[in-house]
Amino acid sequence: MPENGTCASKRRSSSGDPAGDPPLNQMPFSEEGHVDAPVESNIDNDDKSRDISDNKVHDKSDEGNAMASGLSNSDNPAETRPHSPHDPYSDESNTSPQLKEYTVEPVHLGTELKSLSCIPSCITHEFPRLQSDKYHTVLSLPPEFQEAKDKWDANHVRMPHSKESEYLVTQDDFKDIQVRWPLIDSSLSREIKDISQLVKAILSYNARFSDKWDFSLLHELLVSGKVDDFFEDVLPGMVKLALSLPDLCKQPIPLLKKGKGHSVTLSQEQIACLLANAFFCTFPRRNSQKKHTEYYNFPDINFNRLFADDFRRRDTKKEKLLCLLQYFRRVTSEMPTGRVTFCRHVMKEKNHPQWYKDKRRLSKLHITSDGLIEREGEGFLQVDFANKFIGGGVLGSGCVQEEIRFVICPEMIVSRLITEALDDNECLIITGCEQFSDYEGYGDSFQWKGPFTDNTTCDAWKRICTEVVAIDAKTFHDKHSQFTEKNLHRELNKAYCGFARISRKTIAPVKHHSAAVATGNWGCGAFGGDHRLKAFIQLMAASAAGRDAAYFTFGNVQLAEDIYETYELLKKKGADKICDVYTFIHKYREHSHFYRQTNLCQFIQDELNWKKQGTSVDARPRNQQSKPNRTNASSDSWPWSWTWNTSPETQEEPRNISPETPDTQEEPMDTSSHGHPEVHQKHDTSSPNKFDLNYETHFPKLSDQTKDNPSDYNNKHANDDNGNLNEEPEKDEPSTIPVQDKPPMQESAV
Repeated sequence: MPENGTCASKRRSSSGDPAGDPPLNQMPFSEEGHVDAPVESNIDNDDKSRDISDNKVHDKSDEGNAMASGLSNSDNPAETRPHSPHDPYSDESNTSPQLKEYTVEPVHLGTELKSLSCIPSCITHEFPRLQSDKYHTVLSLPPEFQEAKDKWDANHVRMPHSKESEYLVTQDDFKDIQVRWPLIDSSLSREIKDISQLVKAILSYNARFSDKWDFSLLHELLVSGKVDDFFEDVLPGMVKLALSLPDLCKQPIPLLKKGKGHSVTLSQEQIACLLANAFFCTFPRRNSQKKHTEYYNFPDINFNRLFADDFRRRDTKKEKLLCLLQYFRRVTSEMPTGRVTFCRHVMKEKNHPQWYKDKRRLSKLHITSDGLIEREGEGFLQVDFANKFIGGGVLGSGCVQEEIRFVICPEMIVSRLITEALDDNECLIITGCEQFSDYEGYGDSFQWKGPFTDNTTCDAWKRICTEVVAIDAKTFHDKHSQFTEKNLHRELNKAYCGFARISRKTIAPVKHHSAAVATGNWGCGAFGGDHRLKAFIQLMAASAAGRDAAYFTFGNVQLAEDIYETYELLKKKGADKICDVYTFIHKYREHSHFYRQTNLCQFIQDELNWKKQGTSVDARPRNQQSKPNRTNASSDSWPWSWTWNTSPETQEEPRNISPETPDTQEEPMDTSSHGHPEVHQKHDTSSPNKFDLNYETHFPKLSDQTKDNPSDYNNKHANDDNGNLNEEPEKDEPSTIPVQDKPPMQESAV
């Protein structure tokens, strides 16, 4: 790697046809982009099943990433989502009955990719000197400049070579406690010629798992002839690399714990050493994630589960092992000399945007049904559809978007060693991860294709200019619950946490760059995410963070066209502020009982395409709208009061809404009793395309005479049996509802 930090020209795949590679989360899609193939769940040998709610799947470190894939979990009945038009988790049950025909050719819509900002061209500042401080631990200094320290505590990785790592030895009814590292050294230093000797060496310092751990899948792979040079060439180099741990990692490695923003920079050689130790299962206290254990809230790091034949995705696990063995083959023959930074980013609540009144406009959008995030998104901020336990099922049977990214870029696996489970206001940013393997397929069809040469440009810290942000989506078992204010804000703030760079102290380099976000169907599929909602959530978050967006729908042409048509219409009508989109999403939730056959994009388009004001559905909160079986309000209630009953004998009390609404309002305000603000804009008669989101457009101020006779108003403005406002005006009433800046209705003669 050259001294000036420049590697080589930008790369493409070193083998195979890049255009033929399937996307990271592409499977056989239905019309609305759902995937028909199942994802299997894996349970650790030492783990009990866990709740699936809130991202806690049966194996917290395995199959939680199914949310990012559009896959279902066949081993867990709670996660099984058979694709059906009647399935509430399927978009087909939420689409307009009249769909226009779409072409089958891939589409590329919006701003061209080359016009979006990317790394390193968007970085215009000088990098600061690489050194450790309060918020950044740099461990990649040459060993001769490191002073050996050993910290055996809850805030640092408990290293295998620590003197505090002890082991109970039992021999001839004699028990003795010994330091564990000499035993590891002596076991691995012996000549290992076959799989049985390798298993014996690993179990010699993991004796209590000798009747639990299974190495049959590794045995089957090594005797298959696919890795003939393993015991002769690769394994000796791996042993040498693993046993060099005391010399390469002299400084304690801090844990990236919950609620604490911090960065850790390691050299690629140090990462290779740590991964070799993970292969030989040397890390103490990391073999169980049972509740109340020390590392219960961390993903596992030792490779023992990957070696086991648990009858789930056997062939897929073999292909993942081939990817990892290719990595070890490469680093033992030609060690890379770069660095990788792992940053836990914590976003404080005070830094969250006020989405309902954020007037920043939507940024540029490129959306395509073709391409890969890690390939076409080169130089962008690439989104990892993560599990809250980083890496998901990469060391188990998982093989969806996150797991595939981790096995083709194995240096990302080290994040599992140091990163505690992500909280709602946290993300993990990995900068400098190199790709070592090429692949094809996805899920059960995933296959290792061969070695990959990554020639991506490097920055001044010798990190490859690849930045991946891991954000975990929330699980939704109820399709409509994701539209609630609480859940909407959770997803918006999570995406914004990943895209924005507010806390400069914990993120390196210090200054912010504005590379576009490369993302896709984050949190969709078996975890119930709505494709169109997630698209606009990410677009809103990227816009608030000052980034453009490159969106990949992974083969779903209709989804790409729906999103782009809605985006273009928002721009055309001048309703492209973040607060405008927020209001539309809120309205869609309030009227979801009217729009069970309409998706979010179609709803927004219908709202924007109104040609006659006052013909829409009731724009008030759902619990304040009239229903077909209703009675009019009493004369002593406000004119906007509706009551309804479930039987002629019972009737609820009238619900009152204050009709006082200002004619114009520059800032958003709360105009409804349920606390949701609506966006108000001045009516611009010179610009007919300006869309007015004011309640008064549909519910004008009432005359004093009407206030005195509320039953007359209710009779004239009551909903018909289909839930729509009656359009037939009474005598002497205007034929259309006046717009906002026109004078209120005059009193009618009695």
